[in-house]
Amino acid sequence: NPSPSTAEAGEKPAPQSKADSQNSGPILLLDGKLKIDIPPDFVRDPDDPKEPKTVAKFSHDGDGAAWGEVLRGTHGLTPDKLDGYLKMRVAEYTKGFNWLPKDAHLEWLRKEIVTIDGRKWADWRYVPILKGKTDYQNSPVYTRFLTTSYKGQLLEINFTSNLNTSPAMKSEIDRIMDSVHLEE
Repeated sequence: NPSPSTAEAGEKPAPQSKADSQNSGPILLLDGKLKIDIPPDFVRDPDDPKEPKTVAKFSHDGDGAAWGEVLRGTHGLTPDKLDGYLKMRVAEYTKGFNWLPKDAHLEWLRKEIVTIDGRKWADWRYVPILKGKTDYQNSPVYTRFLTTSYKGQLLEINFTSNLNTSPAMKSEIDRIMDSVHLEE
């Protein structure tokens, strides 16, 4: 979806380059209702018509070391069902990681309902931790989700450090997610 400040009605948005990202400030999605501060080392990927649920995708410098996306569901999710949705997703993720190394476990850093600007969100974060380790800061695949009900449908924002093990990347993902602002 083009941001209202950068595209005229009917125009397709141009892929955002690193230079554009540095000069554009926050990314506006959903007709300007959703604002996310994306740092200059993340670029917006071109829209893919084969993925209609994807509102926007972002890549870290195009190297795949980290990425994020904003998804808009096609099924209903009302605010009163958010807690059940969170529990279901936590259960799915807890049992479904067969790609984890045998000597690792999934550590849930957070899995709770929070209120941001008066709106309920499911805030869920995890990281795989190798056996014998206690600090997640140098682990790969730090992943953070924010999920809410927007106009009766699922809205989910997800950023992951992917294979990047830098503690700075985890902090950058937290800054991105902490910047999320959604108006009704």
